[in-house]
Amino acid sequence: MEEEGVHSVLHLLEHSLLRCEHVRDERIATCGLPGIEDTVTLVTNILEGHFDSIYRQTNVQNIIGQKENGNQDISLYEFLKENIENFLKIPDSSEELQLRQLYVMGIGIASLQLFVQANWTGPLVKQDAVQLLPEQYRNQGKELDEYIVRMLVPEEEDSWYPLVNQPLYLLLAQLFLVEVRHLLVNCKTVSFWAMRCLFIKQRLLDEKSPKIHDLIMELMNQVESSDFMTDASLPSIRIQFYLECSYIHGFYDEYDKAKQQLSNAKNVAKLTTTLTGALGKRTRFQQSDISQLLLKVERDEGTTVMEDTVKVDMDSLPKDLLLNNDTLLDKVQFADPQNCEVIELNGVDQAVILADCLEHKRTQPKHELLTEELQSFIQVILTNPKVYSIQTVALLMRSGLEDHRAKTIERSMAQIQIIVDQFNTEDPAPMKRLYLFYASNLQPKWIVERDFAELLVKLGAFKSALEIYLRLELWENAIVCYQTLGRVEKAENLTREQLKIKESAKLWCILGDVTEDHTYYEKAWEVSNHRSARAQRSLGLFYFLKEDYDKAIDHLEKSLAINSLQYKVWFRLGFAGTEAQKYDIAIKAYHRCTSLDSDNFEAWNNLSNAYIKTKQKMKAYRTLQESLKCNYENWKVWENYLVTSTDVGHFEDVIRAYHRLLDLKEHFHDEEVLNILTNAIVLGIDDANGLPASRLKSKALELLGRQTSQVTNNAKVWIAYANLLGNCQSEDEIQNDKALQCLQKAHRIRVQVVDWFKDVDTSKEVLQESIKLAEDYSLCSSRKTNSGEAIQLLSSGKLMLKQVITKVKQSQENTISGEMPPELLEDFNKAEEQLQKIIEQIQQRK
Repeated sequence: MEEEGVHSVLHLLEHSLLRCEHVRDERIATCGLPGIEDTVTLVTNILEGHFDSIYRQTNVQNIIGQKENGNQDISLYEFLKENIENFLKIPDSSEELQLRQLYVMGIGIASLQLFVQANWTGPLVKQDAVQLLPEQYRNQGKELDEYIVRMLVPEEEDSWYPLVNQPLYLLLAQLFLVEVRHLLVNCKTVSFWAMRCLFIKQRLLDEKSPKIHDLIMELMNQVESSDFMTDASLPSIRIQFYLECSYIHGFYDEYDKAKQQLSNAKNVAKLTTTLTGALGKRTRFQQSDISQLLLKVERDEGTTVMEDTVKVDMDSLPKDLLLNNDTLLDKVQFADPQNCEVIELNGVDQAVILADCLEHKRTQPKHELLTEELQSFIQVILTNPKVYSIQTVALLMRSGLEDHRAKTIERSMAQIQIIVDQFNTEDPAPMKRLYLFYASNLQPKWIVERDFAELLVKLGAFKSALEIYLRLELWENAIVCYQTLGRVEKAENLTREQLKIKESAKLWCILGDVTEDHTYYEKAWEVSNHRSARAQRSLGLFYFLKEDYDKAIDHLEKSLAINSLQYKVWFRLGFAGTEAQKYDIAIKAYHRCTSLDSDNFEAWNNLSNAYIKTKQKMKAYRTLQESLKCNYENWKVWENYLVTSTDVGHFEDVIRAYHRLLDLKEHFHDEEVLNILTNAIVLGIDDANGLPASRLKSKALELLGRQTSQVTNNAKVWIAYANLLGNCQSEDEIQNDKALQCLQKAHRIRVQVVDWFKDVDTSKEVLQESIKLAEDYSLCSSRKTNSGEAIQLLSSGKLMLKQVITKVKQSQENTISGEMPPELLEDFNKAEEQLQKIIEQIQQRK
């Protein structure tokens, strides 16, 4: 058979494993390749979930070594690796070698699927993987168990969840899919499966592993550049890949990348989702229809909906419980029946909508409306259930949304219990549960049970919750439960008992958390041979809470040096750097936060503050622009943006920010900013772009008009307004009158302050402002052609100035000597001179 034909047969079989679809192609039956029957049988058994049959195949038994007498001098891992290499060396022809490579990958896939079945989807795996090994390895007992964990978690002795079922299957998957993938050069999808295997392994660890992260990213790039990712006939595989990448990036706090991958998935699926409103009823006794949230799902015209390759009877899926509430309906009853209809969606489409729902939950602030929005997403999925894992995640999400309301908490608890119980049932079959599992973000079974226990805690059933925590060996949750009950001693005793059984850095850290004694964190650091990121993180947090920021920085940096994939630690380091005035550290830390999540406005805002402290105001300005993209509603960010824009001379942004602050914060005002803005416009100063600020006068007048309509009792605001209007020196008589009115209002506000004349400094300021206002009265009157109007203005100036002079004289003049304080004498004399001038002008106008 020609080499091109061999490749096409291999690709058909590989793609069938990704699509979970049996291959019915004549080329496979007629290719005549030696060993094709064994490979096809292996693939068929994987697709049908007959994993027991796979491990009974002769080739599989030879590779794993069940019939061999294992070499006592080498480890299990090396023994298996040697068998794989020998199996791939045997073929004489390149065609048979290619088939054998696919066969090896198939064993890895079967092992991975069995591990997932044992820990995520169920039902229970009856075949113990250890029994597949040669006798000398099987007989090692506990030593073998420890070896398996050590090979899976070589550097973090205590970071592995202790009750993982059938870990040997994961070790086999890691070996066959990851370690020897360089030998499987003809398997174009091995990187995809290796990526899946590593992410499954990562999800079992307490800490995010930088090594696993880097390898997953490398594999992700390999898959993205592979041929099948550009094959238009394989949209479901491409969508699954993008969804899985989205979840992986999200797990590692790389939210921008996660969002982009989700967007890629939606583009390939040609789906758009829009939250909108429609009239309907939510309660049984509701008389009239009111607006209700609704998720509209639309598909591009001309797009064909592909059938699911795995179909599950609705009776086999987790049951969607009815609410059975006397008041609330099970779902919104829309006035227009068409709003209840959902376009035809296959399982992959539902996976896209589920991922969209999870992204929406992450990016939106928590409020009651968010719950309704997420319920709209979930309702679309539950309307026509198709896929076991998608249905399970949707029901669990709904339970999480309903666990805080009295009318829904009962269903929430019962729904989780059904999902927990279904893990142990035989129906549906394993492969029907595994379909689209990797694109669903389903949590392992102990996490589902933990969520159930947390719900029991909310209901006050602490004893039942504790039983679950202790059975699952979730010590931290159990300790929190004891602390909530006020039984701190019991929490401490529990931790010490576990330390007696097996000492670990994790348990020492937990003991430190319980007792608030930092020496236990130091003990954890020693026990881990200086490799525990958690120990240093705990020490850093301890000193952080004590506000000893220098020590906190030291320990947080050590933690990040061990494991840089700690978003919250980077954020705390940034805060500690700012408080300790080590702004270079703060800038580095917040930069890392913003690179991971560009939607975190707090990180952007804090980064800008660090830039301001280091006099890098232009960088602060640009950083705040990013912060506002993330949160348009936070007035504190807008206030920082206002000040920074003023400092760097972006006066147009100053006006925009000021308007936004007036929207967000009632009676907001900043006299200093207004003075700088109005002076820049009046003097025609160039802005940051080299353009004269005077071009913004009309916009600034609009702003000051709005400001003075909201804040009427601030003299400096009125003075700034008058300055912008020309301070009565404009050629426009209308503007001069407006400016004079502004100055009059400013003066009235100043003299309305109780006992202002008793303070020398305040008296001096009022005298100076009064002299200026009197001059403005004279100036405006001189431009009046009507003598009556002119005299009226001068009379107002005379009255104003006379009142001020009288108040100051009565309060500040020495009653014996008749002298004024030296600091007031000059201004007081000027005021009297100005008063005399106004009197003379009045006489001249008469």
